[in-house]
Amino acid sequence: MTPIRAGAVATSVAAALVLLPGTAAADVTVAASRAEAGARDVTVTFRVTNDDPAVPTTRLEVFLPTVRPLLGVVPTAPAGWTARTATAPPVAPVTVGGEPVPEITTGITWEGGTLAGAGYAVFPVDVDRLPDGAGPLRFHVIQTDARGGTVEWSDLLPPGAPAPQHPALVVAYGDTRTVPSGHHHHEALDARVPERTRSPWWTVGLAVAGVGLIAAASATLGRRQRRRFAALGRSRR
Repeated sequence: MTPIRAGAVATSVAAALVLLPGTAAADVTVAASRAEAGARDVTVTFRVTNDDPAVPTTRLEVFLPTVRPLLGVVPTAPAGWTARTATAPPVAPVTVGGEPVPEITTGITWEGGTLAGAGYAVFPVDVDRLPDGAGPLRFHVIQTDARGGTVEWSDLLPPGAPAPQHPALVVAYGDTRTVPSGHHHHEALDARVPERTRSPWWTVGLAVAGVGLIAAASATLGRRQRRRFAALGRSRR
């Protein structure tokens, strides 16, 4: 093995470690069945995991866009949870079929249930129509756990208050993704699903093994070079 090939092996192992599953991820993500201006009959789904598997999630709040609102919002509650919506008059006049829309949905709160362990839950929202324009859709989200702790995704920076842990969740127009399996129109979902098959410690163990593999490759290269130099010295005698 030449030094160039040894370097390639080390680089490949390091790259594989970077791409391993089980690395840290956001606790709430969002996907839309369709994401384009004026799209109709869209399902926007929020996928939730616990920040700490030992501390269950008990509440999820999603604040919807108000300047360019989503119309005809109907949330679905997983089994054991309840969903309620907040409404308000639109910030700017909104019409559908020439008729004014008197109020829009500004937020959704799911609570009353518990998401425990290392599983995940999906919280679907059916939308009759997405707003026109270039997008994207931005969602301010607050996840609350059984201890009262919160994790926030927001672009809001209140004066004198600390910045949110994460930026607002975004669905870019043109970014259509598969909605997590298990959702059917207006059917309740079970918030508990099978736990992850791989724990973070599995990733750590594999990372350690990868480092060992790199070290072993380097050691093998060194031994082969020493044997090659020794053989070259003997041939010159």
